[in-house]
Amino acid sequence: MKLSIIIPTKDRPKRLIKLIKQLEKNKFFFNEIIIIDSSNGLNNKYIKEKLIGINLDIKLIKSKPSIAYQRNLGIRKVKKDNDYLMFLDDDISFNNSSFKNMEKFIRKNDY
Repeated sequence: MKLSIIIPTKDRPKRLIKLIKQLEKNKFFFNEIIIIDSSNGLNNKYIKEKLIGINLDIKLIKSKPSIAYQRNLGIRKVKKDNDYLMFLDDDISFNNSSFKNMEKFIRKNDY
């Protein structure tokens, strides 16, 4: 099972990095993260610095502001052989069992 995660973001780099660190601890069922950033250049630089050392396949793409545009841009960048796509907001957080429950649900209902 291969899953892509698309995260549109704008001017919330600290929350985004917190989410990315949660994803890094739970990377057992997704294989790419696409961050579509419509922030100014300073936030982009901060995000790139904080991503150093994180062991995930992350694409950071600059965009104009618009959630719909950012999501559509992310869709065009998804790996073509992935099975699933998930959209996350940059300020979401998960409890410890969230990812295992999502994986279990997907595997059970994969039709």
